[in-house]
Amino acid sequence: MNLQDRALLVSLSCRAWSAKKQDKKLNAETASHHGISEDQLRTDRKLFVGDPLKTIRNAQNHARQFFHDQTLPWDNEGQRVLATSNFAAFEDGMTKIRTNEFEPALRDLILNYPDLLDKARIALNGTFDPDQYPASDVLASKFGIEWKFLPFPVVASDWRVKGIDADMEVFADKIRAGVEKSVHSGMRDVWVRLHAVASGVVERLADVTEGEAGKFHGASMVRTANEVCELLPRLNLLEDPKLDDLVKRLKAKVNQYAPGALRADPRLRQEVRDAVVALRDEAEAILEPVGTDETEINQQTAGSTMEAFS
Repeated sequence: MNLQDRALLVSLSCRAWSAKKQDKKLNAETASHHGISEDQLRTDRKLFVGDPLKTIRNAQNHARQFFHDQTLPWDNEGQRVLATSNFAAFEDGMTKIRTNEFEPALRDLILNYPDLLDKARIALNGTFDPDQYPASDVLASKFGIEWKFLPFPVVASDWRVKGIDADMEVFADKIRAGVEKSVHSGMRDVWVRLHAVASGVVERLADVTEGEAGKFHGASMVRTANEVCELLPRLNLLEDPKLDDLVKRLKAKVNQYAPGALRADPRLRQEVRDAVVALRDEAEAILEPVGTDETEINQQTAGSTMEAFS
């Protein structure tokens, strides 16, 4: 199995000017007032009235979340694994976020920048310092959303054939082991997402009581489950047939009845819930115990998936 043909490494960079400046004078006054060291404080002063960078931050946060959702863990340096089967969807989604959300927000900031400076000059009174603001012609360069691809690492099966000293084979083995561990962690991440979406369906169906059936929004539950089930096969780096089969069965069960029918009939809700509980337990059986670091990653992944049901 050649993983180099099935995956890429991808990193995301979101560049942003904070529009804040440390106020050392106010920091000293505050520290003196409370009788503590200045090193224990950091007092920042907002350079604008209001929050004109909010829409830019929202777009960048959306990009970060999409980047995380569409990829699998790799290292702690910001790189993640992108399955080639998910390349088109990833590229399209990231481009849409940058084009439809980030760039319009940045254009608005640039257009309103002179007015924002005028308001800041009045609001900050004598503390306004024009040198703390970027020039209009470089403002756009302070912000950005960029992603970069790298080939998936491959370690030669025998470095000695390539003229490397035989002692380096030990080092090569360590690299291979690291790659295998990262791939395992990535596939485990997919199973965690599957378990999380099944758990979300179970919880949503369990929360419905007879008196609150009218509040049950089955359409959002089905939509969220379908979105995850559409994504997971594209993340299946090792083409695990068990994963594909479980995803298909989960999607079929969630879509077996119309949301209105689930809302109206508690017996149907119970039927679907029981079936999804069994599927969730199948996924759980595959998730063997892991070390602390990987558990933390899996909890973050599961939390992100479960939030979609809240």
